[in-house]
Amino acid sequence: MERRPKSISFRELNAAVRTAVRRTQERYPDIGLSDNQSIYFHLGWIWGIPPDWPLWDPVMTPVNTTFSDFLIDELKSTGLAESFETLEPAAYGAGSFTVIGVQSSPVSLTL
Repeated sequence: MERRPKSISFRELNAAVRTAVRRTQERYPDIGLSDNQSIYFHLGWIWGIPPDWPLWDPVMTPVNTTFSDFLIDELKSTGLAESFETLEPAAYGAGSFTVIGVQSSPVSLTL
């Protein structure tokens, strides 16, 4: 039997990321996240935010982990986590491009 990705609302996913950004900013007010923080989505791979700091900075590791954990918590509390078979904290870096967030099983987005 062919497995098709589940569908989730982009608006709901965007709201979950924004809430995780706000909660992270409350915990770490000196890092400079804002309500207008860019959001990065590459579904089936990673989605979250591109931070303004290098992933390998050991001082920022707790911030990276906190954001990912808050995002997973928000997805669970809103019921969006049910749309994913897997949902794990993730970080990606290539050159100067970095993303912190979560990695999920494949889904499709609706508006």
